[in-house]
Amino acid sequence: MIHRKTPRLARLLRHVGLAALCTALLAACGGGQDGTAAEPMASPVQAVLAPSACTPQAVAEGAAQQIDQRCVRASPLMRAHARPQALAAATPAAAATTLTPDQLMDWAERQYPHFFAPSAQPTQILAPYTYRYYPATGNYIGVAGTEVYVLGPLSQGQIALVGTLADFACVAANIGCAVPGAPTITAITPQDGAAYVEFAAPASSGSSAISQYSVSCASGFDSIRTATGPASPLVVTGLGNGRKYSCILTATNQQGTSAPSAAMTVTPVLPSSQPTTIRLVSDSGDYIGGGRTYLYNRTNTQIGFSASGNRISIQVNGDEWWYADFVLPASQPTWVPGTYTGLTRYPFHDAAKGGLDWGGEGRGCNTLKGSITVLAATYNGSTGELDSINFSFVQYCEGGSAALRGTIAWGANDTTGPPGPVVPVPTTLWKPTATLPASGNYAYLQSDSGDYIGQGQTTLYTGSQAPQLNFNGSSLTAYVGGYDGTFVAMQGTSPLKVGYYPDLSRYPFHNPFKGGLSWGGNGRGCNTLTGWFAIDEITIVDNQLQHVLLRFEQHCEGGTAALRGQIRWTKP
Repeated sequence: MIHRKTPRLARLLRHVGLAALCTALLAACGGGQDGTAAEPMASPVQAVLAPSACTPQAVAEGAAQQIDQRCVRASPLMRAHARPQALAAATPAAAATTLTPDQLMDWAERQYPHFFAPSAQPTQILAPYTYRYYPATGNYIGVAGTEVYVLGPLSQGQIALVGTLADFACVAANIGCAVPGAPTITAITPQDGAAYVEFAAPASSGSSAISQYSVSCASGFDSIRTATGPASPLVVTGLGNGRKYSCILTATNQQGTSAPSAAMTVTPVLPSSQPTTIRLVSDSGDYIGGGRTYLYNRTNTQIGFSASGNRISIQVNGDEWWYADFVLPASQPTWVPGTYTGLTRYPFHDAAKGGLDWGGEGRGCNTLKGSITVLAATYNGSTGELDSINFSFVQYCEGGSAALRGTIAWGANDTTGPPGPVVPVPTTLWKPTATLPASGNYAYLQSDSGDYIGQGQTTLYTGSQAPQLNFNGSSLTAYVGGYDGTFVAMQGTSPLKVGYYPDLSRYPFHNPFKGGLSWGGNGRGCNTLTGWFAIDEITIVDNQLQHVLLRFEQHCEGGTAALRGQIRWTKP
């Protein structure tokens, strides 16, 4: 409970003390109904309870509440408004409220007769307070400005702030009541006959805390399935494999249900054809993930997966490089749905509990705690090998509170691979504007001011200085003027084809499922780079390169200055 004393109250407390404050308040306002000073009476319903009364069940049911290490009588609504975290999470019902102090106090008498009795006590004023005193329980309730206070056995004899008029407006007088805002579906992972739905809470919870989320997935009017729960994620079951569903999400509080989220589609899959996907969400402050979100699948990342008994190992080689191990308790020889907690770092874990470890990019945990939740797993009936799996994990490094969370789906028969270069080549890409030779081999380099590799020079190499090429199916290397440049297609694309190869990084440290690029020489090279290349023409006969026309653009160290070039080569 928040305890706050106004300056006037603080002065009274210093000069007359807390014991005399009740008498001072009453004497200044004429006391009870007969005009005499009323002395606070012992509450017939004792507000302070034995510590043993604050059992988890009593607190959950609202019968008791822990305040300043004391156990006091409470109710769910008063407890919610008395707790600082509830006040901090609440969204005011309206910027201004017409709830009056008398409406509030009338409601409090009806809602909490064991605190404020007998009812219908006179409203009194002692600036800046408008208040009522209840002689049967010894409690006061008052309003100063827009803030609501209580005093007496209810608050352990302390002046306690329990909220504002706006906080109580909806429950006390149905003023400014609001349902939650629309939540947001952030990701849906297809499963065998199910959908694993992750979501974010709405910006506003409305006039009261959100009690439930509900996600519905529909395919026409004859197949609608729903799942409910208090928080993300939710798993919608009973869906048809291979059938496309549209899913929406709503949030509910005491005032009603929100507008639905934007829809997101999902197509559940048979276990053997389940696509392989990895999603990582790193909290701010998480050392491993650096506070970022990562998405991987077999179209953009090389994903290695191996399963042996109760252990799964994963390697990710893409724009980032990761390694991971997940081990269930020794008593669990296979992967079955369930949540496994109390895990520590593999391979130094307790075998009876299990372990995990996700690291890479030069970062790893010395110690960690975490959990694994297996959502679905299937095994091949004839070989006994794992056919598909869908699971999530949470990892905390070095005893911290920032987490790395991941969801992983894998299918043994997922044959997805890189899509190959983009065709046709986009017309917006750079092309040389200079007049170039109509025939013969050449390399044209155009370097921006500030480009480290080309030193801001524009050069045309022809004749005896024309480039020499080395072709190896999926890669091409050009040698010219003391430079060498390498152009590598995405893995699985061989030989090189006409098309646009975007989002490249430095060869040979590139993402193999995107391809790579590197141009350097004359004592200069990039540590890191971004770029692209495009093949406009290429002829290959019996695995031998006969002709090629390509363009490229390269930026070193994340800079804006570029080296651009075009190469034309025909076998002599």
